[in-house]
Amino acid sequence: MGRPSAAMFLNHPRGLAVLVALKIWELFSYQGMRAFLVLYLIATFALGDAEAAVLFGSYASLVLATAVFGGLIADRWLGAKEPMIVGACLIMVGHLGLALENFLGGRGLLQPEAIFDMFCGSLAVIAVGTGLLKPNVLNLIGGLYRRDDPRRDTGYYLYYIGVNIGSFSAPLVCGYLSSRYGWAYGFAAAALGMAAGLLVLVLGRRHIVSAEQDESATPRVITLRHRLGIYASVAAAIALAALLIQQGVVLAMLLAATLMFGAVYLLTVAKAHGNEATAAVWGFFAVMPVPALFVILFEQFSLSVNLFADRLVDRDFFGATFAAPQLLSLNSICVLVVLPLLAMAWAALRERGVDPATTTKFAVGFALMAIGFLVLTTGVVASAGRVDLKWVVAGYVLITVGELCIAPLTYAMVGKTLPKPLEGVGMGLLQLSFSIGNLCAGLFATLGAVPKGSSDIQIKEIYAEFFVMASLLGVGAAAFCLLIGRWFAARDARTAPQRLPA
Repeated sequence: MGRPSAAMFLNHPRGLAVLVALKIWELFSYQGMRAFLVLYLIATFALGDAEAAVLFGSYASLVLATAVFGGLIADRWLGAKEPMIVGACLIMVGHLGLALENFLGGRGLLQPEAIFDMFCGSLAVIAVGTGLLKPNVLNLIGGLYRRDDPRRDTGYYLYYIGVNIGSFSAPLVCGYLSSRYGWAYGFAAAALGMAAGLLVLVLGRRHIVSAEQDESATPRVITLRHRLGIYASVAAAIALAALLIQQGVVLAMLLAATLMFGAVYLLTVAKAHGNEATAAVWGFFAVMPVPALFVILFEQFSLSVNLFADRLVDRDFFGATFAAPQLLSLNSICVLVVLPLLAMAWAALRERGVDPATTTKFAVGFALMAIGFLVLTTGVVASAGRVDLKWVVAGYVLITVGELCIAPLTYAMVGKTLPKPLEGVGMGLLQLSFSIGNLCAGLFATLGAVPKGSSDIQIKEIYAEFFVMASLLGVGAAAFCLLIGRWFAARDARTAPQRLPA
């Protein structure tokens, strides 16, 4: 296992196929449950739109915030593979806990308070498990290639295509089971998906090797005492997450403190690597708001847009009626169709020497997302009765194309700008930015909360106004990206440090 495998997958290391397959199943479990989670919160616990959105945002935020914890454990002690296996096990157990909670609660075998506590505890197990798995998968993908390997970006694009296979099938399967047979069946399907991912990882882990360093040359020796201490901290993180899911304000404060700690750590270590590494870290900080702004808009698919589709959209398609969670598959369909075309377009521009800067691509992405929300607004205003499905499809397409101009490039940015010893924490901080965006997405969605007892006319007015606000946020984010692009250009002209990857 010391030397990189010569086996290839689509002209890429075979380890890429293993990691992509793992993420397909992990995303199947996560996206499948997430597709109907806000509807479940409202139906099962009688929460209002605003309460459900904040709790959803808190959970989604913790899923990514724990990535800093997972990245640190991998960098300092266990390496990347062991936390991934443990994380996959935790995710599977968490989904089983959700299914069991709903099954027992529906039969009156648990008190209401115990039902909610078990629900939050299961979400916490999933969140911490994802934190152990997600950043290490991303870093291992980067480690399959040498730093100067031109296939690295394409590898992340293949990763993005792969995970959207899971994201495409998850809402269709889990959304259908939850709406047709009951919530517990949707949760159980998510657990089975993660079980399949765990099997892929265990069987294929020998193919996951570094392209630049023989791992056997620097073995990690961890005593039993240290290992027990590490997993005791994992258990403590789960207990803390179960509390924070219900405490949005405290969670926000903790995220801010974690971000500051991670930033200081990153800068401290960067200084030991010289001025070039320090300049790269500051460049990394400049684009940190981009993932947060992106997620605030994108997560409305699972929040406000999901509830909008459930309440106002005519979901009949050639005689078949889709449940609102199943419409989330539109996002992944668009990704699978558009991403290869977009990757070829960027490659063609690069060959001609006119490839736009990363910040310009970000700006284009936010502009497209803004237009997508305007399309949704137009659909609400133009429809006398229920909103035609074509408006939702058009909005999804535009917002998804905007997503593809932003999300994949943020991952590739870490491996290109940060020194190798900082990649784990750097990827964790990137996930932390996404995490803050998730929490803010829940808070932002409260602006479009529909009071109970509202008429259809009032509901349409609320959503029309909310989608306009989302569009304005997209315009502001695009302007911010152009501004930092100018800052990078001016800095490069003065000092010519390492550039932001294009």
